[in-house]
Amino acid sequence: RIVSLAENLSRTLAGPLSVAASFEGKTMSAETVAALGLPIQLVAENEDVVYAGLEIEGKAIVGASHSRSLDFKLPESVPEIRLIKNKYQVRRASFAGRTVYEIRVPVERDLKTLGSVVFGFSEIRIRAGIRRVAYTLLLTGLLAVLIFTAGTVGYLRRIVSEPLARLTQTTQFIADGDLT
Repeated sequence: RIVSLAENLSRTLAGPLSVAASFEGKTMSAETVAALGLPIQLVAENEDVVYAGLEIEGKAIVGASHSRSLDFKLPESVPEIRLIKNKYQVRRASFAGRTVYEIRVPVERDLKTLGSVVFGFSEIRIRAGIRRVAYTLLLTGLLAVLIFTAGTVGYLRRIVSEPLARLTQTTQFIADGDLT
């Protein structure tokens, strides 16, 4: 879900960032930064996202967090990097005194990397999602076991109990002297 959100933001920013870079060179005007900050702020308001930002050449251009601050500093990341789909960097970072996972998605236009969209998301939310999936699987498994047990009981009843009842009835007829 976070990767999808990051990819969408990356595609949204690719056009304006490409145009801004071609006209403004290495420095961007305050208006351009503010314009790029609007989609970043909207994404930062997502309940799964702790912070969002845009980096160009390793320098934070704009960022936002739940506190709606557009001038906060992106946190320093732990050097450990994992790649998802050989494209997205995932690492741990510390933000506001808590551990977050950070994902960096390249902003690309015409096979050229213009910068990176950076997202921080809470480990707590990830664990809650994993827990929710685990409970769903557990309940589904229990339901499957109950259905299987009910089917097995019905099957055994049909192949064991019914013939046994007929045998008992036949035995009773014979005991009563009915040999027909």
